Amino acid sequence: MASNSISASLRHLVIEHAQGQCEYCLIHQDVSIYSHEVDHIIALKHGGQTIADNLALSCLPCNRHKGSDFATIDPNSGEIVPLFNPRRRIWEEHFTLIGQATALQATQEQIRGFLASARVVLTCRLNVWDADKNALSSFDVYRPLDFESSQMVQFIYKWFQNDTHLGKRLQTELDKPGKERICDLLKNPLRLALMCYSWQKRRGELPQTKAALYERFVNELYVWKQEHSTI
Repeated sequence: MASNSISASLRHLVIEHAQGQCEYCLIHQDVSIYSHEVDHIIALKHGGQTIADNLALSCLPCNRHKGSDFATIDPNSGEIVPLFNPRRRIWEEHFTLIGQATALQATQEQIRGFLASARVVLTCRLNVWDADKNALSSFDVYRPLDFESSQMVQFIYKWFQNDTHLGKRLQTELDKPGKERICDLLKNPLRLALMCYSWQKRRGELPQTKAALYERFVNELYVWKQEHSTI
């Protein structure tokens, strides 16, 4: 059976080859709302292998839309056609960037739909805002101050006031030696809220990086959407 495990060296090779860009839509990691993922172009369940020739860097929306598919039905011809394979096809022969849009502008287009009616936006990825001061000029930007250690303890206590045992488990994990990096990340109130939410769902090990924290929250959000979808 093919392995789903991607070694650190192989992951680095894929990211380096893509130069930090999604190989499907070309959005760069630096201006993407969520962390990019290493995607199996041909899914394991379809016989794909975990090798460089079958791996591509993908932004989260592209990866979620593609899923494990490798073909689809052309809406115009009705024929079954293969999905774009970044290891077999040349991007420019299949797609065209409209105008001289930058990666930031592409990001704005992705989120413009729901932001058109939004009143408040919470994000940990302020680089999207900071990269272009006119990107979302109609919004006032407020930055939360980092928590002190005592405030983190108080926040966790209040979050888990209906399940104090679970809250104590999280606090115990954060107090262990070697957890300084994740504790430093969680001084940001929004990141700490994401951690508490995902801890309620998983009750598992702490993520070691900011990207892993975001990935955990995104995965839980997709589960929540599936459970509450009316479709």
